[in-house]
Amino acid sequence: MSGDGMRLSVSLPFKASPLILKNQQDTYTTLKMWRKVQNIITYLTAITATGAITKEPRQIYFTADTDADARYIPLSTRNHWMRRANAALFEVTGSPCPPQAFGSVIVNHTAGGLGDLVCIGVNAVESGNPTLHGEIAAINNCSALLRDPNGSYRFSGRETLEAWADLSLYTNAEPCPMCASAIRWAGFKELVFGSSTKLLIANNWTLMTLSAEELFKYTTDMRTKTAIIPDILANETDPYFTWQYTNGSECPPGCERQGSRCSFMAAGAGQDEAAASSQTKVLGSTEMQYIGRSLVE
Repeated sequence: MSGDGMRLSVSLPFKASPLILKNQQDTYTTLKMWRKVQNIITYLTAITATGAITKEPRQIYFTADTDADARYIPLSTRNHWMRRANAALFEVTGSPCPPQAFGSVIVNHTAGGLGDLVCIGVNAVESGNPTLHGEIAAINNCSALLRDPNGSYRFSGRETLEAWADLSLYTNAEPCPMCASAIRWAGFKELVFGSSTKLLIANNWTLMTLSAEELFKYTTDMRTKTAIIPDILANETDPYFTWQYTNGSECPPGCERQGSRCSFMAAGAGQDEAAASSQTKVLGSTEMQYIGRSLVE
């Protein structure tokens, strides 16, 4: 990487690179892509129509490592990217309420404005790899995209290692010690999360109890610093983690109870194209750009 700064302001092409595609379970046909569009429309419409999200966002705080630029990123921008982390669940798994509902996005804020989405990732431990948490999946995806010789960045390995220091990782739940360690080893500029480990433990998740902030205290000798910005949009992320091990709890917006599970309320098969087209305004430009992308689970 040259001393003139990062090239991460380059926009990603809206297709998966060959390095990503070779790891996929499936590439989408036009029909599958359209069904996913319908399903995302139904999910987002359910959220906005029912008024399910009513609580005010919790006040955020900053650690000593938060730089001045981070303090001036509007809360609305933080909320936008946390919602994208939630939306990643559906984009990869086909459901907004998978049992392991951990979604992450990696964002470049150096270009200003809203920022640029670099990649997404969701928990995929059911693949048999116990380390594929959402944060690890996102880091793997970004590593491949940044080094893709046919992509927009075409970074070397060294340039990719240097790039993390200008990127922010958003995840809808506080990282476990493994993921928090990976975030520090990478040297991310920021860790931004929604639901806390305490919230998950209170809802009967079995987790390592060491918080990200506590773990970061053991990394002060590292050459990079990573700011922690917690509780972003926790009122919207919490419902993704309160139903799995708590009897009688409500499902996340867009899902309904079926026994012990929460299942996605899929779009009706009879929904015509005109009606669906009129509803795509709900999605917004960023969401529409990434529908149908094949990404590593």
